[in-house]
Amino acid sequence: MNIFLKIGDSVPRDECISEIVQLGDFVYMSAQTGRGQTFQEQCVTACYRVIDVLKDLDLRMDHLVKYTVYLTDITLREEFLSVFKNFVEAPYPAMTIVEVSGLENNAMVAIEGTESTRFGMKRQCSPRTAQTAMRRRRIRKDLVRQFVAEAENQTD
Repeated sequence: MNIFLKIGDSVPRDECISEIVQLGDFVYMSAQTGRGQTFQEQCVTACYRVIDVLKDLDLRMDHLVKYTVYLTDITLREEFLSVFKNFVEAPYPAMTIVEVSGLENNAMVAIEGTESTRFGMKRQCSPRTAQTAMRRRRIRKDLVRQFVAEAENQTD
């Protein structure tokens, strides 16, 4: 049975989006955008933002088995890879690089990833992380109950 377990924090300005979630044996990470003036600065900051998000599950970048990278200029693919290779080790992950017309906050690069905990990478949540996740689930259930009650009151 798959259990959806929200592990990471929500995206700061979009509280309905999680930075990282676990569903059964898989972990899905939302795209992390680069910051900075140059493309290289953005590549480096995007990679460090990925590292920060993965720390919530005691994971590293080389634990992810699949990356999708969004670039606003596909001709910068090789420049991205020259930075990215400094953050992963062999065996290397699968990767798709896609050109997009734009990214939020004028970013030039965004990186998202998928990880499988099934094959030798299974991680145990720390007690603190498990307690936080349970507390968030209770809050979510309470909010749903409140929303349903308000909707029922409006129809009466």
